[in-house]
Amino acid sequence: MKTIASTVLTALAYATVRYNAFKGVPWDQWPTFVVNKAAALSALLLVVIFLLRRRVRVAGGQRLLLATASWLVALHVGLSLALFTPATYPKLFAEGRPVATVAWSLLLAAAAAGTFLRSRHPDGLTDRGWPLRLGLLAFASGLHAALLGYEGWFAPSSWPGFLVPITLIAFVAGVIGLWAGARGARDGR
Repeated sequence: MKTIASTVLTALAYATVRYNAFKGVPWDQWPTFVVNKAAALSALLLVVIFLLRRRVRVAGGQRLLLATASWLVALHVGLSLALFTPATYPKLFAEGRPVATVAWSLLLAAAAAGTFLRSRHPDGLTDRGWPLRLGLLAFASGLHAALLGYEGWFAPSSWPGFLVPITLIAFVAGVIGLWAGARGARDGR
């Protein structure tokens, strides 16, 4: 429970400072815009933490990591559907439609979220391939974030408060998740 609470609270604090304090996102957008960012990042980080712990037998606390990640994914999907408009994200749209990289990001997100929400139950993680599948889902989630924000990664002077973009953190977490999943599959854990 401490891992979950500290992960979620850290992501929420980071998103709040980055977007509300430094980027100037209005505070009335905190419940949707900022919580959405924190939910997405928290879900991915919890999956990566689960993979890094690499246990064949999934203990109760480990089950709670994936159950919480699943709930956070559902929260992120719901909030994203409500927020995904040209008014909220003008850089992601051209002529009222998502640009190509965003379209690919949405496809990747839908496939990853659907697969994760369908297969996240730890009792189903009994075969040797589960770590790699979960690692691939983590990587797909990180790539989903990267496609939405990679253009801002190369201009640190434009980062609000010089805080690393959440999309970059998510991409790195996804790469770590893929590595941990591949290692777990190789080791049979």
